Amino acid sequence: MAVSGAGPRPAGLAASGPPAASAATTPALVALVAVSALMLGTGVEILPAGGILSVFTLGRLLILAGLVALVVGGARVADLRTPLDIPIALLLFAGAVTTFRGGHEGAPLRFLVTSVALYYLTVGVWRRHPEARETLPVVALIAIVASAVVGVAQVAQDIPTSFYRDGFSPVVDTMPREDLLQRAIGSFDNPNLLATHILLFAPIGALAALLAPTRSLRVVAVALVGLAYVGLVLTFSRAGIGAGLLALAVVAHARRPAWRPRILAGAALATALLGLGVAVTGGDLVGGFGRPEAWSLAAKVAVEEQPLTGVGLARAGDVMNALGDEEIRFRHAHNLWLTWWVEAGPLALFAILWITAWLLVRGYHEAARGSALATAGVAASVGFFAFSMLDHPANVERIATAFWLVAALMAAGTVPLARTRAPRRAGAGGDAPLSRRPPRPPRPPVAAVVALALAAGPIACGGGDDDRSGSRGDPGPDAPPTVPPEAGAPPPAPPEGPPGNGPRPEEPAPADGPAASPPGAPGAAGPAPEDGGSEPVRAEVIVTGRNGRLTPRLVRVPPYIAVRLAVRSGDGADYRLAVGGQVASTTGPGSIAELEGLPPGERYVARGSTGTVVIEASAEPGP
Repeated sequence: MAVSGAGPRPAGLAASGPPAASAATTPALVALVAVSALMLGTGVEILPAGGILSVFTLGRLLILAGLVALVVGGARVADLRTPLDIPIALLLFAGAVTTFRGGHEGAPLRFLVTSVALYYLTVGVWRRHPEARETLPVVALIAIVASAVVGVAQVAQDIPTSFYRDGFSPVVDTMPREDLLQRAIGSFDNPNLLATHILLFAPIGALAALLAPTRSLRVVAVALVGLAYVGLVLTFSRAGIGAGLLALAVVAHARRPAWRPRILAGAALATALLGLGVAVTGGDLVGGFGRPEAWSLAAKVAVEEQPLTGVGLARAGDVMNALGDEEIRFRHAHNLWLTWWVEAGPLALFAILWITAWLLVRGYHEAARGSALATAGVAASVGFFAFSMLDHPANVERIATAFWLVAALMAAGTVPLARTRAPRRAGAGGDAPLSRRPPRPPRPPVAAVVALALAAGPIACGGGDDDRSGSRGDPGPDAPPTVPPEAGAPPPAPPEGPPGNGPRPEEPAPADGPAASPPGAPGAAGPAPEDGGSEPVRAEVIVTGRNGRLTPRLVRVPPYIAVRLAVRSGDGADYRLAVGGQVASTTGPGSIAELEGLPPGERYVARGSTGTVVIEASAEPGP
């Protein structure tokens, strides 16, 4: 969308730094296409995960090509400098030290380096090429449509997603459940990932509406953003919806000074209600059912095991499991900041806290001065960080990439503090004010952001729709102990049941192994229990016998979730399956086999006189 002839550009869409290139050249287009492809890939997986040249995936080759194009196009070091350079350098240093000092796997560190390279590529593209300021918000809007609108269609068309709600309780079931409330997952593996993607990119996509040159296009763009937020509601993720409301409150507090007393009064009321809820539930409202154990164990590991350099990227779960209860398995600390502390030490914790504080405080400051880009950025940051208080969705590569893109846009388009002390002029490099009046200084931004975060943050996440946010399967704090598969299990038979009744199969791992998370978890992290631990304790598996055959022959269930195996007769005959020392049968009153959860990739083999049924742990249990 071009904006020439459409009136003044919204504030916040002119970058700070050196003057930008005046025309789109071939190098500029190469860099812009690289960033656009990676941004679109957060909404729908258009880039293959496998390596093309050794560890170089297509995404990494695009980033490399984009950086080369920036240099060829005349970019200088000054074009890439941002206020986050120091904490990012500290983060890289801490990650490198813990990786090489401990001799650990290098894939998480490579992903961190890839994310930082994408960050600087996006900064350079935004600052050097004006067309990026019109194009990238539109791409973000398309990415949101690709993920969220699919989720809306899933609910509207009653397409099974395997994720349901029974009142406030989440349910994961491999069979369609018409008696339960279906939840949208969009193009992701569970509802929480979709909710986080919407929280990050919907505000950026809203900039496309501001840039639309005609009223009709503006209406369409606004409608698409609204549809994305409908997708957020249809995830029925209390953490996601709460984080979205918190982001709205922070934005309103920054942009509407007259509303601030009422917003703060509402925050005080929310805090009081939260305290009452914590007292009534004995603390389970904000972190029960294993989450406090995860936090305390993570703090213990951070202090006692390698307190200076951390235990290594992607190793928090292994160390926590070695020291903790054998019946509760972890792969991360279920908190963005704790995970960095455990895995990369206090230096990494300091760096990620620095990044968090800058995005929130400077974003609020610039939003209060009228910057449209900062307003979108602080809305995305507040939503993401609120969600990450009790969950860790950034362990998924697509969410990680979305976070770094948002951080890059804010850093590229936010004027340095020293330059904001005097009114800025439109077109002078930096953000143009929304009106002709001098910019209005914010009323204490730091105190306001901290107060809102403390008051509403726990409600945004602590009701705990933290769900399952990993893409590789995490036991979660309340997961039952795992049971190894039966020895000599045969390979699974092709499924004979109707398609679409089971959860998504496990996705192939990227070329470098599990995805490392950008801001939060250096290592791959898995799902956490919803609502502070009210995740369903079992997955229902129903096998039907008819004409001497059992169907389905292959059933995929969420990892680490207990399995309840039942056998039904479709022709009146008796059918029987034995597995794990238990029997599920239709004889007499019938019997049920209660099986413990499996790690990802392992399976149970239930055997009977009419055949075998394979139960494989490969689906993602989400919120």
